[in-house]
Amino acid sequence: MVMQEMDNNIASSTKGTYTDAMSRLAEIIRIIEQDAPDVDYLLQLGAEAKDLIGFCKQKLYAADQQIEELIASLDAADGGETVSPGDATTLPEP
Repeated sequence: MVMQEMDNNIASSTKGTYTDAMSRLAEIIRIIEQDAPDVDYLLQLGAEAKDLIGFCKQKLYAADQQIEELIASLDAADGGETVSPGDATTLPEP
């Protein structure tokens, strides 16, 4: 990959999905491990990786919050009963 193409990836990598961000992080790791970039480019990659990790953490936190809200709304619809894995009824074997 040419240096200009790599710079374009850096500029656009903080947009998109969690999967896109994780793919770019994997690519950054590959570049660092296999291409042995110079110090200046290594610093750029490190800064980009930091931004991507922050983006991924935000996505995971938001997903966790949405799941908690869904569970709470299901509990409210069921009259407030919560079911934990230990409370599950064992079904008879066929």
